[in-house]
Amino acid sequence: MELNPLKLPVSSLAAPAAVIIFCAFLALAAARFPGGFSPITVGMGELGDPGLNLDGAGIFNAGCMISGVPVLVFFAGLYKWYGDELWRNLFLGGAQVAGVAAGISLIMSGYYPEIYADNHLFWLTAFFVSLLVAVLLANAGLLTFWKYSNRVGIVGMVSIALLAVAAAALLAVGEVAAFEWAALALAFAWMIVMAADMYVTFM
Repeated sequence: MELNPLKLPVSSLAAPAAVIIFCAFLALAAARFPGGFSPITVGMGELGDPGLNLDGAGIFNAGCMISGVPVLVFFAGLYKWYGDELWRNLFLGGAQVAGVAAGISLIMSGYYPEIYADNHLFWLTAFFVSLLVAVLLANAGLLTFWKYSNRVGIVGMVSIALLAVAAAALLAVGEVAAFEWAALALAFAWMIVMAADMYVTFM
C-alpha cells in the first residue's frame, strides 16, 4: 500500500494527540495530589481543585483545556466517512456537532475548576453528555457500513454504556469518580481504535 501523507485523516492524528496530552497532564497532576491519587475516589473536579490539589490543579486544568482542542478536531474530521447515504451523513453530522461541543466543554471544564462549583459542574456534565451523543451517533451511523470495523463498533457500544452511566450520575448526584474515569477511558479507547481504522481505510 502506497502511503500519501496528504491523505492522512486529521482524526488519525488528533485522537492520539488528545489522549497523550490528557494522560501526560493527568499523570503530572495526580503525582502531586496529597495522599495519593485513586480513580475510585478522586474525580476530575477534585484533581483540578486548587483547594484539594494545590500543586497539581493548574496542571490538570491546563491539560483539559489543551486536550480539548484535538478532541474537537477529531470529531470534526469524521467528515471522511461521508458518502452517498443521506441518513448516514446526518448521523455523522450530528456526531460532529456533538463532538465539537464535547471538546469545547472539556476546555471550559478546565477553565472553570471545581472552585467555581456551578460552572464546573455544568461544563463537566456538558462534556460527558455531548461525548455520549457524539459516540452514539457516530456508532449508529457507521455500524452497518461495511468499511467500519467490528472492533470499533464493539468498543463504541461499551463506551456508550459507560458514558450514559457517568452522565446520568452527574445529572442525578454529581461527580462519581469511578464512573467518570471508566467512561473517559473507554471514550478515549474508541477514539484511538477509530483513528486507527480511519488510517487503514482512507490512506
